[in-house]
Amino acid sequence: MGEGIGADEKVMPWIQCANVACGGHAGDRVTLERTALLALEHGVHFGAHPSFPDRAHFGRKSMVMSKAAFQNAIQTQLKLFEEVVQKVNIPWYHVKAHGALYHEGYENETLTRWFLEVLKNFDFEYLFCPSNSLIFQWCQKYHITPLAEGFLDRRYYPNGRLVSRTEADAVLQTQSEILQQLEDFWFKDEVVTASGIRITLKADTFCLHGDHPGCAAAAQAIHQWYERLSH
Repeated sequence: MGEGIGADEKVMPWIQCANVACGGHAGDRVTLERTALLALEHGVHFGAHPSFPDRAHFGRKSMVMSKAAFQNAIQTQLKLFEEVVQKVNIPWYHVKAHGALYHEGYENETLTRWFLEVLKNFDFEYLFCPSNSLIFQWCQKYHITPLAEGFLDRRYYPNGRLVSRTEADAVLQTQSEILQQLEDFWFKDEVVTASGIRITLKADTFCLHGDHPGCAAAAQAIHQWYERLSH
């Protein structure tokens, strides 16, 4: 959310949590405030979505940075988010790294340490991250509560990592595929990989990308699926 794609108002009524760009790959104070008000209107949990400071590649390419430069970039994004949270008076529910930074959390010890060192200085409820990642394992050391995340609109490799967007079949295109992946996660703690095998992968929260062309319709379908399940 807050990435300037134009789907926020259509998606927000159907979701429970919003990952909101805070100036790294997209977004600024104006878009943060606008998105915060929209989240308040619909009772949606509000979360920061920091990234490498790389608008040119939408935060989807890893960057080589010094510790000081990296931590300053993340600190700046989260400080801006914190200021908006306080101004709008909306609770800060979670943090979720964006794009390439999210992927670094699987096994990059250095960046994971640097990232968590910054996060521990802010007051939020959860860090959304993969259950099979280094960052999930390390959260306890930094007194951060992780929430395992699964992607509903992305395919997985057999090792439990997301298929690279450079590959043709990286993104699930149809609503039926997205709902099937949700059911596999929900009922079986499993996902069917791009090669067709099933792997175990736990998830407690589920992600849809705001730049997916069918995100609003998929979000509504997921909401309706959950409502049927709940009743």
